[in-house]
Amino acid sequence: LWGITVQGTFSANLGDSHIGGSNPGLNTFSENINGGETYALFNNTPNQIYATNNCWEINEASSLQQAESVISHIVDDNSLGEVIFDPITYCNVVGIGETEKNVNISKAYPNPTKDVVYFNLFHDSEIKSVELVSLTGSKVLFPFSVENDQVIMDASAVASGIYFLVIRGESLFVNQKLIIE
Repeated sequence: LWGITVQGTFSANLGDSHIGGSNPGLNTFSENINGGETYALFNNTPNQIYATNNCWEINEASSLQQAESVISHIVDDNSLGEVIFDPITYCNVVGIGETEKNVNISKAYPNPTKDVVYFNLFHDSEIKSVELVSLTGSKVLFPFSVENDQVIMDASAVASGIYFLVIRGESLFVNQKLIIE
């Protein structure tokens, strides 16, 4: 497995919100190993690529040095384009076990919203945590309740912006983009 290879004159955007762009990143590159080497992203173009706020190798220490070690770009060969990958995001260990594969979940609605947000869960696992995460990776405090397999959130108490609603349970992980106007 090679991860992502960008070739020719193609340009990719894997996260540019740190400079005011609309892509939050939040990608996870994991287990992209070939011949004993890990290759998460190979920029085989002369173009600069933004890839900020990403997790570069699950189960590894999250550091810029570690991210650099799985990215091939101008640092490795001066004929290649640069990959801008700083800042990186914390790598949560997320896996899909046998019981999680058939979880049926709905999306947050209404989305975008100004007031109340609903998120239906069809799952027999107890919800352990509900978090709202900003594009910078900060957790945002907000009022919510869980009633009858439904998360109900008061979005009017949160500043306008793009967030990620993260819901965790014993065998459940949901990461849903949410726009608050």
